[in-house]
Amino acid sequence: MIASTLFDRALSKVKEKTHWRKLLAVSRGVNPSKIDELIASRDGALMAIIYQMAGMSGKNLLANTNVKRMINIVVETAAKSKRLYFMTGPTGCGKSFAAEAIVSDLLEGGYHVGYIRMTEANGRYRLGLWNDVANAFPTFHEMLAFHKRDNQIVYRKLVEHFNTRHAVLILDEAQKLGEKNLEALRDLYDQADISLVFMASSTFYERMKVDRLDRSDFGQFLRRADDKYLLVHAQPSDVKEFVSLYGIKLETKETKRIAELIGKHGDIDTLSRAFRLIATLHEVGELEWRHVGAGDIEDAIHRIIIVQRVDNLIDSEAA
Repeated sequence: MIASTLFDRALSKVKEKTHWRKLLAVSRGVNPSKIDELIASRDGALMAIIYQMAGMSGKNLLANTNVKRMINIVVETAAKSKRLYFMTGPTGCGKSFAAEAIVSDLLEGGYHVGYIRMTEANGRYRLGLWNDVANAFPTFHEMLAFHKRDNQIVYRKLVEHFNTRHAVLILDEAQKLGEKNLEALRDLYDQADISLVFMASSTFYERMKVDRLDRSDFGQFLRRADDKYLLVHAQPSDVKEFVSLYGIKLETKETKRIAELIGKHGDIDTLSRAFRLIATLHEVGELEWRHVGAGDIEDAIHRIIIVQRVDNLIDSEAA
């Protein structure tokens, strides 16, 4: 209801503008006659535009929907025009799983999209960051064959490239970014025609110690965000989409039950581990996924949960 109230308030502000339907249509890239229909359906891309036009961007919006669908809306919008988004959520809710699938779909659609997962190397070391950004765009990677060891040249080439073709870069596990590299990404965003989508665990803002937006470089960067989304734990629709990849069909009550179970114990990560466990219980070539039912999945999940509890116990004793 919070997101809905914010949207209604933003829409009323936009309607005060002259020719507001045409303004929205140009930004969304559709016929003005489609605007009312898109508003009624709560089209994600249009919602983001309305928030921005109303000067209400940067709000924490609760993404209480399928994680993949929400990330897809955000990334597709960012691929069309310059945007800055932050998406945070509980570890394992399916951010990485969704992003990797979305990138493949958007590349096939002709969008210029790159995806990198932050690590100790690219999260803290500038050259590692710029090289991985370049590697995320295959055609651009070839252009840098002789410059991969020069930090300044790689950065300059990145800016030149993105200013000739708009791109969107997804930065997964963004909580691993060091403050200096985060500042470097802010410079890239300011200098180049590139959208950035930061995806991170719920600890992201806490680790950056943002109590006021004007007290840190990160806070100033965060203030520029078009929107900040709070992703929730896995929903039944997430479970349904995941199992459908294996040709498995579950009833609504079954997907709901599984979502509630994994939501307390690691979400999509746990579901993925459960499927790997199921696979190990069969000989190669024997497993027919369509014959796997809710009971098999729940049993595997319970086993994974027990293993996780043992691992956590061992880790706590070691500490």
